[in-house]
This record gives sequence, C-alpha cells and structure tokens, in this order.
Amino acid sequence: TDSSATVSWNAVPDATAGYEVAYHLDSDSNYLTVTTIDTFCVLPALQSFSEYLWMVRTRCSATNQSAWSTDAMFHTQISIAHVPYHCGFEDAVESNNWQFVNGTDVNKWCIGTAAHTSGEMGMYITNDNGEHNNYSPPSSFSVWAYRDIYIDSTLNDVLLTFDYRNAHVPANSARVFMGPPSTLPSGNNVPENAVQLGSSLATAYNEWKSAYYMLDSTQ
Repeated sequence: TDSSATVSWNAVPDATAGYEVAYHLDSDSNYLTVTTIDTFCVLPALQSFSEYLWMVRTRCSATNQSAWSTDAMFHTQISIAHVPYHCGFEDAVESNNWQFVNGTDVNKWCIGTAAHTSGEMGMYITNDNGEHNNYSPPSSFSVWAYRDIYIDSTLNDVLLTFDYRNAHVPANSARVFMGPPSTLPSGNNVPENAVQLGSSLATAYNEWKSAYYMLDSTQ
C-alpha cells in the first residue's frame, strides 16, 4: 500500500525463536527492525511512493542469530489525496507524492527552496537541478508535474487555487489540466480525456499571482 508492505520468505528449520526483519528507506541507511515467529511480516508507517530495502535473519534465541540475508527491495504506492487538500511543499512526505515527467529537457520541474510565496519550499522550473528558478528558452518539449487527488462526484463546487509566476514567451507557456488517473502525461502529449482549465498562465517577471478554478467533479 502507500503506507505499509508485507514481506515474506521461506521457512528455516533452525529458526526456533523466529525471525528478525530489518528495513530502511533506500535514501536512509538507518535500519528499523521487527521480530516475528511467522514467515511473513507487515511493515507499517512507511513513506508513500518510496523505495525500501529489507533483509531477514533467523533467531535461534534472543542472543543467537544467523547472518543477514542479502538486501531485497520493495516500492510503496502513491498516496491518493482527498479534498479538502492543501500542499505548501513544506512536508517532505506529501511533496514526495507529486510526480514529474521531465524527460531529457534542460528545463525540469523540482521541489526546492529557490521559489516560494510563503514558507521555505515551492515547486518550480529549473535549468540547474533545483539551485535556481531559471528557464532556458526556447524549448519545444513539455514537462509535467501532477498529483492524484480524488474528488467525490457528489461534490458540486470544488475550488482549485494556487499561486504562480510565469514570465513566458508565447511558444513556452504554462497550462493546467484535470483528468482521470488512468492516463499519464508523456512528452508533448496531453493525457487522454484531460481537460485544460482556463487559458495559459502568465505574469510579469518575478510577479506572483493567484489562480482560481471552479472544478466540475463529473469530468
């Protein structure tokens, strides 16, 4: 799931006191451990859309264990958000649920500290891996940022609002789409059945504005 995983292994006859499982984020070397008498274990409180490494060893007693197995990997699912939803990109766990399709273009989406309206973090385009909120024109390639958010069809009025700045040239604009999660953006292709919200976004250089869209939950 997005917050837990079940790992399993073959039984070992000498495991008279059960097994010990160790696991950690691929980006963090600090292991957490749990013990069990079963040949499976549910690992709780995991970070969504993240890679984890895990390994297991037998326990003949509380002080006598085998060597660890080799590392294996699993990947947690994306957490689907529900309305009401707010994201200021200050929470690293929630920010991790935003997905980017950047391709090979020098201009890429990222989450960092170079552009924000409040707090210390924001999501922005960069041409130097997040150090600055810079853009290298011209570009004929589309890059995408998206988040899965569930909107109940019984909701009549759902307001989407966010702050933005985009001093674009006509050929390089910023647009917002809403669509089903079954189709994902790719390159310059708009996802199938996606609906563009409003027109292209533009501001004067370094000027922040707020966008407002009333969403149709039946789309």
